[in-house]
Amino acid sequence: MSIVQRAQRTCVTTYLGALAPQFYAAGLAAFGATTFTAHALLGYGLVIGAVTLATLTAAARMPRRLIRRAVALVPLSILQPILALVPRVDAPALSALHTVNALLIVLVAASVARESRPVSDLQKPLP
Repeated sequence: MSIVQRAQRTCVTTYLGALAPQFYAAGLAAFGATTFTAHALLGYGLVIGAVTLATLTAAARMPRRLIRRAVALVPLSILQPILALVPRVDAPALSALHTVNALLIVLVAASVARESRPVSDLQKPLP
């Protein structure tokens, strides 16, 4: 496994791991324990993480379908604050898609993480 592949694997694991605290921060704010500041800051960090992950996935020469999925995280992550803030007053039903988009981000990130795993010797085809 090359150093770029290791960096990509570390990045996708970190990105996926950061999603749980993101949901927790949202829950804390939704139930009045704190403000949405931590949730928002972590969310903006996830945008940077999505760009980094997409770049590393391409640089690691992963399969094209995997690169497309990693790249898909970028617009999904950018869409998150837009859904949360822009239509909130005029179209709250549209803002509610913020949570659906978050679940989509989790599913896509998990898919990238799962397919980024190196193939073990037991999974390799026989010669």
